[in-house]
Amino acid sequence: PRDDAFASRWGISLGTCVFRPPFRILRGWIQSDGGDVCVVSARLYTVNPSLSKGQVDVMLRRYLGCRQALALQPLSGEGEGRLDLFFRFSGPGQALLGQYETLQDPGNETILEENLAVLTGALPDLVVRRVPMPDPDWMVFPSYLPFLNTGARLIVPVFPENNAFQEEAMAALGEAYPEHEIFPINVSTLMQTGTPLTAYVSEVPVASVVTDCTPPEILCETTQLTSCPGLCFDACVDGEVGCLTETQRWSCAVQEDGCLATDEEECLSQWVCDEGVCKSPPNPCDAIPSTGRCNGDTLETCAGDQLFTVNCAANGEFCGYEEDGKAACVPMCVSNCSTVGASVCNDGADGVQVCQEQSEGCLVLAETACEDGQNCQDGECVWTGEANPEALDVVATDVPVADSSTSDISAGFQSSDGGCSSAPKASPWGAILLLVLALGLALRRRQLT
Repeated sequence: PRDDAFASRWGISLGTCVFRPPFRILRGWIQSDGGDVCVVSARLYTVNPSLSKGQVDVMLRRYLGCRQALALQPLSGEGEGRLDLFFRFSGPGQALLGQYETLQDPGNETILEENLAVLTGALPDLVVRRVPMPDPDWMVFPSYLPFLNTGARLIVPVFPENNAFQEEAMAALGEAYPEHEIFPINVSTLMQTGTPLTAYVSEVPVASVVTDCTPPEILCETTQLTSCPGLCFDACVDGEVGCLTETQRWSCAVQEDGCLATDEEECLSQWVCDEGVCKSPPNPCDAIPSTGRCNGDTLETCAGDQLFTVNCAANGEFCGYEEDGKAACVPMCVSNCSTVGASVCNDGADGVQVCQEQSEGCLVLAETACEDGQNCQDGECVWTGEANPEALDVVATDVPVADSSTSDISAGFQSSDGGCSSAPKASPWGAILLLVLALGLALRRRQLT
């Protein structure tokens, strides 16, 4: 209550306005970069349980002009959740962040590293200088960052009995404020109460004060936020995007009333929404190889960027791949002959292949093996050589035998006139018989070989 009374009386003494935002806030919880970015202690949201984070952010925007509010986790074990113990803006685009070594305080070392990730993630252009922290004593958290900036000097709290990192810290502050004189002051006695230097002395900015104390309509001093005239609340988070439909997107943006709400946008013709961004449709040919592909029973091929499709099933076929890997519509069965009943010999000439019609309507060669001792000739199995039981040998007995009555040699002679015998004449039948006999013997030997 006395803090509130002091603020009111000080405002009156300055002739300026005092407005009371309808939420709880303590000292050291807010740091501003002088523009529209505010860094706040995460404790600000937990001590106002009746307000959502979005509602608190609206209050920060309405009363302090914070268009962007970043929440940092306070130090573990530090009761008030003060931000100024470990973080301060040092100028436009510059900030100071405390740093613990692992041997000093491993838990708070992790917290500060996580806070650094929040800052650099949301403000990538922010230059963050690390300032070593004195050793904590588990009751109070001494720090060099609650200093006073008088314009020409930095009045920096120091701790003579806890000065292992003091020289390094002063160097970091001197780099951040090169035009300032660093003026250390021993605050060990003050820190025994757990209260930093800035709790006793504070800076008064050099600026004109506002004397028009007519509160704008957007400000409200009641805790019943729904009764505040003209007050709105954010319906989304700044920068969020999403898809309403396949061809519609939405984005979160500040509206005329100063609050965040969604704007809807229709994607261009043929474009699609993907994770809140309208994108040109992908080229389907990018995923199809030059040999084409089968998508079920649909044949897909491309010529340039033009996709062509064929429904193979509509023609009684299916989509498959040929020997060279090319996709094609192929019949349910494949014919390999053209005339039913036609026969041919197989490659080994030991079987006959006959063209037959299958149930699917295709003509296919069906093979039948020849019997032992047969081979295939002109599409038929035939017997070979001696294996043929009907083969006849040609022997001398096949030649008709001459009549014995004429077998005498004298039969080959004629009487000449005068009753004397003349030289015998050779009969042509004998030569013929000898020739037939010779041929039969030659044929016989050939068969045996």
